[in-house]
Amino acid sequence: MTQSSREQYRIQVNILSNGEPEGLPIIVRGRLAWMLQKLLDAGKAGVTTLDNPAPRIGHYLYALRKKGLSISTTYETHAGEFRGVHGRYRLESEVEVLEDNTRAAV
Repeated sequence: MTQSSREQYRIQVNILSNGEPEGLPIIVRGRLAWMLQKLLDAGKAGVTTLDNPAPRIGHYLYALRKKGLSISTTYETHAGEFRGVHGRYRLESEVEVLEDNTRAAV
């Protein structure tokens, strides 16, 4: 992904409270936009690193939370050769998508 395509890969949202914007719109670009798009598409089902393996998902979630988005984490066990626990992440904030270039940039 080049710098110019990374800049075009963006989502702009309003965080809503009772249907009204809480503040100024939030714009995320690049990998943060990718992560937000995954959370929006997943809805209440949420996303996991098992379904969406990517580097630095923890960082993307942290950065989205710092921007004011509420993202919950629940922990689930998984079996297999490397059994253990993984997180399922859900976007809890009510958001209004103002602009989404993530699908056009692919």
